[in-house]
Formats: sequence, C-alpha cells, structure tokens
Amino acid sequence: MATKKTQLKKKPAAKKAAVKPQLTKKKAAPKKPVPVKKKPARAVVRKETKRPAVMLGIRQLKAIQKNKGSFVYPVSKNTRVDLDTSYPIKNRRHDLVYQQGKYYGEVGDCCDYLTDADLLRLQAEGVIEIQYKNNSSTGKSNHPPIELKKPEAKTEPEKSNAGAPRNLSGPEELGVLWERYKTYVQTEQNQEWKRVQYVGKDGDRKTDAQILPYTMQGFKRFVYPTHGIIHQYFDNNSALYPEFLTICTRIEDEIQERFIIGGSLSFFNPAFTARVAGIADKVERTHIEQPFFD
Repeated sequence: MATKKTQLKKKPAAKKAAVKPQLTKKKAAPKKPVPVKKKPARAVVRKETKRPAVMLGIRQLKAIQKNKGSFVYPVSKNTRVDLDTSYPIKNRRHDLVYQQGKYYGEVGDCCDYLTDADLLRLQAEGVIEIQYKNNSSTGKSNHPPIELKKPEAKTEPEKSNAGAPRNLSGPEELGVLWERYKTYVQTEQNQEWKRVQYVGKDGDRKTDAQILPYTMQGFKRFVYPTHGIIHQYFDNNSALYPEFLTICTRIEDEIQERFIIGGSLSFFNPAFTARVAGIADKVERTHIEQPFFD
C-alpha cells in the first residue's frame, strides 16, 4: 500500500500587525496669560443708622400741667422728672413727681407719668428743655445742644470806689469835719448819756455828763447829713484818694488812742476797750506736776 505522503500544508504564518510608528505629541506652547482688567474698587459708603436720641435730663422752665384740669406741677425744687431709660422706646414712661418732704406720701404730694411724645410736646410749648446725648459717630447730635448753667463760685464782693462821689474838696475839709465831730461828742452827745448818782445822807439825785469815746461809725453818721458817704476816703481802693492818706491815718490813730487812755483810767470798760483797740492780755501759765506720794 503505497503510502501517500501527505503534504501538510503549512499554515501561513500570521501576519504580524504592522506596528505603526507612535507619533510623539508635541507639547503645546504655554499660553500667554491674558491680562485681566481690574475694576476700580468702589468706595464703600456706610450709612449711619439713625438711632433714637438718648435723653439725659429735663430742665423745667414753666409750670407743668399734663391735661386740662389736672394737677399743676410748679417750678420748684420739689418738682422733678425721672427719665425711663428702658427699651422698647414706645413703652417708656417717665415719672413726673411733686414731692415736698424726704419721703413721698405727704399731704399735697402728687405724681403722674409722661411719654416721649408728651415730653416733646412740652418742649415745643416752651414748658421744659430736654438735654440729649450725642448718638452719632461724628459726635453730632440730632438735637440742638442745651447750655447748662454752671454754678457760680461764691466769692466775696470786693469793695470798690466806683460810683462813690468825690464830695470833699480836699483833706483839709475832712480835717475840719473831724474837729466838728469831736466838739459834738464832748458838748452835745455826752448830754444824752448822763451818769446818775445819789449823794448825801438824803440821797440827792445828781447827773453828770460822761466822757464818750470817738468812733468811726459815729463820725460817718455825723458827716452823712451834710456831705454823704465818706468811707471811700478811708478804704482808698485802687489808690484813688492818695492825698487823704495822712488825715485818715491821723483820725484812726486818734480814735484808738482815746479808747486806750479812757480804758486805762476806767472811764471805759477795760475788756471792751482792749477788744476794740486790738490789745490782748497775755497770761503765762505754768503747770507744775506734783507727785502722788510724798
């Protein structure tokens, strides 16, 4: 048996897929940044929020009467308005009080309440004046400021010669008036102040004229009916009367001298004389400690 050589057909070799050459991607060129136009910044305008004005105090100008026929609160230190600072504003009730004593409740005391509308109405009528607090960032107030009167410091008024008349021609005239005053004291005024004595066994009543002192008040009173006031020459404020300095000093010294001599001779009360003349008795006191036991 003949063998047939079977010719094996060779399978065709698988075709290799063609390898496509890989193309390398070119890197894209960097994009240039597009300039962005900046918008100008807008100015921020802050709106001020209007807040209600804050009341600080009330000053009463006239008598307060809330309604016709109601109690009239007089302009007095006993009348006051206590402000209500609570919120909400619509429910505020300010107390209007008339209190006479330390505690409320005496006969005649009265009270009532006022709203913000009542206070504004009373201010428009000129009855009260409201002081407000600055409530804005700029420090300005929605209402005109109220000028509060500061208490004036009490100072002693200085003596002034302004307005005092120059009623004497010169120091010579003042000297003449002084001599007339001394004559008046020695001859006329002493008759008004007589000393009464009872002498003898029968007690006869006798009156003797006394020696009277000279006084500055008496001299001014003596001169006033004819020449008016003369204190400006003795005060000599602002050195307006330098030519009267000598005569005024002599008169003051003579008044003091008469007090001293009359007091030393017991014509006048020594204690009163020393006080008027500015003389004080100096008494030296020594304290000696004694032992408790000998």
